[in-house]
Amino acid sequence: MPLFFVACSTAGLPAFSQDARIAPSSIVIEPLKGEKKINVSVRLVDDPAITVVTAATKGTGSSVEVPVMWKSYAGTPDSKCEWLLVIDNSNPSRGQSVAACVAEAKRFLSELPSGDSVMISSIARDLVVLAPFDAKREAKEEALSAIKAGGEGTQATLIYQNLRLALIQHLAKRPESRKAVVLFTDGKDETSGGPDAIRTQVKELIATSKETGVVIHTLGFAERASEANFFADLKEVSFETEGLHVAAEVSSRRLPDQTWQRVIGVMHGGGTAVVDLAKIEEAVPIEVTFQTASGRKAMVVIDKEPVSVALEPVPQVLPEEPAKPEPEAQPEPESEEPAKAEPEPEQEPQPETEESDPEAEPEDEKQNSLLWLIAGGVALFIAILAIVISRKKAAAAARRAQALRDAEQARFAQEKIEAEDAQDEQTRVSPSPALAILEMCDSDQTRFPIEVTNLKIGRGQHNDFVLRNDSVSGNHCVIQRNRQAEWSITDLESGNGIVLNGKSVEKSILVHGDVIELGELKMRFLLS
Repeated sequence: MPLFFVACSTAGLPAFSQDARIAPSSIVIEPLKGEKKINVSVRLVDDPAITVVTAATKGTGSSVEVPVMWKSYAGTPDSKCEWLLVIDNSNPSRGQSVAACVAEAKRFLSELPSGDSVMISSIARDLVVLAPFDAKREAKEEALSAIKAGGEGTQATLIYQNLRLALIQHLAKRPESRKAVVLFTDGKDETSGGPDAIRTQVKELIATSKETGVVIHTLGFAERASEANFFADLKEVSFETEGLHVAAEVSSRRLPDQTWQRVIGVMHGGGTAVVDLAKIEEAVPIEVTFQTASGRKAMVVIDKEPVSVALEPVPQVLPEEPAKPEPEAQPEPESEEPAKAEPEPEQEPQPETEESDPEAEPEDEKQNSLLWLIAGGVALFIAILAIVISRKKAAAAARRAQALRDAEQARFAQEKIEAEDAQDEQTRVSPSPALAILEMCDSDQTRFPIEVTNLKIGRGQHNDFVLRNDSVSGNHCVIQRNRQAEWSITDLESGNGIVLNGKSVEKSILVHGDVIELGELKMRFLLS
């Protein structure tokens, strides 16, 4: 099927004060010819969770709502990410800022999903790899703890040049489809040649990032408020490479709350909207709207061309019916007239002559007429047979086309029923066998099956069980099962802690029927 890669633009689209931004390189429009469907794949740059997707025709007349289903990348192999973490530790006078960068990097590492890989490095004059991608978690934490402010005043800090080389050497050949850099820096690049030379390095870094498909997130740590102007190049790099720029608070050197949930979430977010064109009869533009949990919106307009491709029917290849054998031509009957003729009286032998017998010519004409009659009959028979076969094929094709239409209508009706019966993401139930169950203590008593031995719970999108409630922390707790089949719950330094059967606990064994309170939400632990 043809793919249409769309450059994301807001020109001609309705404006929203809280618009989310779609990563332009992530937009792929794939018309499914013969299925009357179009897949629209997107990833948001600045908002992790897409919760509602709608579609409607776009044109001069009134718009018509188009059915659409959303398939999230969350939890799939497509959402795994490769990370290069870089801490700028140049200048010995930046001791407090570098220590703050290390602390934030450790928080990032603690919230990273288990399927992701990360490399730890520092940058002063050169970029130094401290822990490679295949290093163990303990080695990476030790590498972070070893980073201190250093460098020499006589040596220039080459941020953008070293970062571009790192993309080529360490990330370009990695197998994951999603790759990102997280850069902690004050933004002070000291490339010789002044601002023009720095601008050249910035442009080359952006170009290399687009070629290698690497997203660059920049985190600005200024020593004083007046130095925030050094963040201009960092902001441009992040914007052009579909990343985020976040500035730490100058006095506390802390990043805003939810920074890491947001950075990790956008790299694991996105998905595919399946637009159903079963009710569309002619090619018209389709406007697909993506809405996040915070109410922000983003849109993609599908042009007429992919819609036309999706609506184009696929030629039906019908099985060939065995050709009926043509009737064999009957041998021409021999004339019996000579046999019936009475013997003529013997006559005197006549001298041979070259003149033709006058009685032979009428006999040839009779034989030719008979041949023409037989040939005409055969041709008429073949014509009638071809008409009959053609009508049978047309009737069979019509029956098959009707069967396809009936199957498509039945499938669409089934998908609609499944979509209406689908539960909210936070209480989605899996049909797989469960080891245990969390039952919400509310009027619906929705059940969430526990199918893993290490279940992370929190408000962050990367958790196994996502609870969208402000009283729940981004990483709230974890429920684990040991080899002896014993279950336990452990608090992950959450804001509201864990209340188990009315008592606050940091870690406790779980038994069947225990009531767990996480902030405002209450649930019951059940063994299946």
